[in-house]
Amino acid sequence: MKTKLTSHEIMCAYFRIGELMDEGGDPTTGAERQEEIDAEALGLFEALATEAPEKLESLRAVARHLEAEVGLLREEERRLAKRRQARERAIVRVKSYAGGILSARREAGQEAKLQTTSGTFWLASSTSLSGPSELSAWVEQGWTKTKQEPDKTAAKKALKAGTQAQGFELVTKESIRWR
Repeated sequence: MKTKLTSHEIMCAYFRIGELMDEGGDPTTGAERQEEIDAEALGLFEALATEAPEKLESLRAVARHLEAEVGLLREEERRLAKRRQARERAIVRVKSYAGGILSARREAGQEAKLQTTSGTFWLASSTSLSGPSELSAWVEQGWTKTKQEPDKTAAKKALKAGTQAQGFELVTKESIRWR
């Protein structure tokens, strides 16, 4: 049984064919070496003729499986997030009921603190900030943060329009596509 080539081996074989083509195209390469190059290149081409398409089909199948799994996980994340949010709202609601009981006890003339065999319950005061929703009032008081971050969209648009800026360039990448 013949073993299948790995993805890495297939890539290396194609790079080797390129090296052989360069060496074979060199006018200083002797006839004997030229025959060796031709034989090695032919052997690589024959092996790759079936191996490369099969490997690409397998890799596409794996990628599609992983993409489907990502979709399922995203949906599970959404479902769990909704469940978590419902539980968070329930916590607020339950704490509100408990606070209401202690508040009603205080209104009825009893202490707003209750001790049971498993815990102690009481009302506590806390302070939070309330302010205007418009930013100008916050700026007027000097209570703002300034966060500067790169505007990649504007930079890309400017570079496409021909603007030259040291250290900036548009980088073209290749990636596989399949159907």
